[in-house]
Amino acid sequence: MADLKTVLQSLSAQQTLAEHRIMLAVGRLDKAAPQVTEEHIIFSLSANEGLDHPHWGTYFGPGSILEQADGTRFEVPGLQQITPETIAYWKSRAGAASHPVMKARYADAVWDLAKKAAGTKPDVEFARTAIDAYLDAVENQRYAYRVAAVTYLKRTLSLALAINDTDRIDKAKQCIIAFDTESEDSSPGCWGFGLELLDGNPRAGLTEPERKRLIAMLEERLQRLNQSPTSSMTGAEHAATVLARHHRKAGRPDDVARVLDLYLHAVEIESLHGNGLQKLHWLQKAQVILEQFGLNAKANALRPKIRDAGRQSIGEMRPIDVSLSVPEDEMNAYISQVLEGDLDTALQRLCVHFVPRRGDVEAQLRDLAAKAPLQFLMDMTLVEADGRPVATIGPLDDDLEGRICRQISQNMDFESVFLERAIDACVKKFEVDPERLLDWLSLSPCFDGQLVPLLSHGLQAYFGNDMIAALHILTPQIEIGIRTLVAKVGGAVLEPNRHGGLQYRSLNGLLNDKVLEQVFPEDVRSYFRVTFTEQRGWNLRNNICHGLQPATGFTRVQGDRVLHGLLCLGMVRPRREQEQSPKTAD
Repeated sequence: MADLKTVLQSLSAQQTLAEHRIMLAVGRLDKAAPQVTEEHIIFSLSANEGLDHPHWGTYFGPGSILEQADGTRFEVPGLQQITPETIAYWKSRAGAASHPVMKARYADAVWDLAKKAAGTKPDVEFARTAIDAYLDAVENQRYAYRVAAVTYLKRTLSLALAINDTDRIDKAKQCIIAFDTESEDSSPGCWGFGLELLDGNPRAGLTEPERKRLIAMLEERLQRLNQSPTSSMTGAEHAATVLARHHRKAGRPDDVARVLDLYLHAVEIESLHGNGLQKLHWLQKAQVILEQFGLNAKANALRPKIRDAGRQSIGEMRPIDVSLSVPEDEMNAYISQVLEGDLDTALQRLCVHFVPRRGDVEAQLRDLAAKAPLQFLMDMTLVEADGRPVATIGPLDDDLEGRICRQISQNMDFESVFLERAIDACVKKFEVDPERLLDWLSLSPCFDGQLVPLLSHGLQAYFGNDMIAALHILTPQIEIGIRTLVAKVGGAVLEPNRHGGLQYRSLNGLLNDKVLEQVFPEDVRSYFRVTFTEQRGWNLRNNICHGLQPATGFTRVQGDRVLHGLLCLGMVRPRREQEQSPKTAD
């Protein structure tokens, strides 16, 4: 096995380097060998573009954070691993290292972490060393990835401003302008940052000719990028939004509208050539951007095009069939276990068994993301059958709630065959009919006597397999039942309206009321939201009551879930007479 000295010499001889490559190379060495741990720690640190890392309050922070089962966090590397001896070693390496990427990391970490981690006063000389090394790495292209140079330049200016070194501030500024203006159109992350970075900080010393040069560069890029359908839409968007922010800050609304019109032209050209999903993505993006800059009329004008693109994308989608074979004996054993005991016990177990557990769903998502990470790094747009986009779900780490809602919805689709078999077996085993089920539901304080005729009609329709009637009748009873429950446990069911009167709160508002925590755990409340009110979920209540549910959406699958929702409310029982509020059955 190679020793540390040999590995560091080999790395230093390379033209380009990236911190994670150094970490991997050092990570292959024997951890017990001297200084290997110190080297691995420094290249495992993550850099934050701001001056405050969210965990340590420093520029550098842990490369990863692992959350334990009890909610505590385990940082890798941990701040306690950075000792005075570690800082002393990094100081020696900052002087000895020849590759600017390595020298910058050693010196910057000493400057940034000496006081926080080791309690020693930071030496300004290490800030100067880091600045010079970062500039060397950028000017001589010693970085492995061009986007890393942007991070180096931002850090360089920040350090120079922090130590008030006017010469290095000017060098950083000149390097930023040169890098920004010379980057290719096809790399929008590597240009466009200079104007906002320098113009946003008066101490950076941006002159008027330099400002005009950066603006002209962006204007030229925008003109080029909106001419061809093969141009980079990301680039056109980036150039337009940077310019629009600059012109808005300068109080030039006409210029804001002008550059966004150029961007919109690029979107329209792209829409002539892309597929439905691509059109939908870019048109939605343009709508959001136009609204952000107050151009609401132009944003609204895109709505018909967005709907057309959504319809086109629906037509272009192809179904993916997945078959699942469950042996009959295993299915029967599973159903028997769920329905064990008397009717009351069986109904309660059926309710509990088919309520999704949020913790299990999150673990499922993490496992899926580990196996197929790409799909969890991108946005997901949900489109209705009429082509209307209803929601955008972000990447897993940015939009965990959205991903959980979507996964619960998909799991409910998958489990529908099991729920159907369980309900049919329950009906057969206990000879359940609408009247007997209505008697059981009537024991719950969620359903008062006034609902009996409606519940009866809805249950008759369900048992008669008339799902159109059943869903239209029973879905509102879910809302009424929850509203009744909220009132009984002391929650508010009314709110002011704009006419000076009172109106009933929406079902989503009721489900988010904290008073329901007295009755239902979060798993149940989340289940109701996903099933009835969540646009990223099934959204049955809103779709049915607003006439948005397609004709194909009134099937046994939806009927079973509404019945299951009624059963969950039916589990609620009054406390004993000496107690004051209801509680769920065990």
